[in-house]
Amino acid sequence: MLLVIDVGNTNMEFGVYRGEELVGSFRLMTDANRTSDELGLWLCQYFQRFGLELGQVEDVVIGSVALIGLELSGSAASNAGLLDEVLDPGLPYVECDSDERLGPDRAAADIAAIAKYGAPLVVLDFGTATTLDAVSREGVYLGGCITAG
Repeated sequence: MLLVIDVGNTNMEFGVYRGEELVGSFRLMTDANRTSDELGLWLCQYFQRFGLELGQVEDVVIGSVALIGLELSGSAASNAGLLDEVLDPGLPYVECDSDERLGPDRAAADIAAIAKYGAPLVVLDFGTATTLDAVSREGVYLGGCITAG
């Protein structure tokens, strides 16, 4: 199974996949004061709710725009006994025509949209912030903006 965690400024969204099937999802409020132990306990409780075993998780991917991503990383790795992949803010995950760098949340949304719908496209994400990204026919990030959510 794969545990995917999207850490935003307001909420953390968790998805548990068996192959391509989403077998459970939940969200927690993002709180930078939570410790990795607290996050681990919440994670264990939610897995029990879905009748899943944390030990069945083979990979963990975390995309974080908030500092709590580091605590969550420690929690996920220690509770699942895994080395996880943390998508760091500011890395160019998709080829860019400009000096602009995408955060992991926008890059992941763009990559998922390309996989689902193909390119060219415009990707809108309405969260704490509203983001808009333009992607060319070749899958190159052309630019975008962030506005108030």
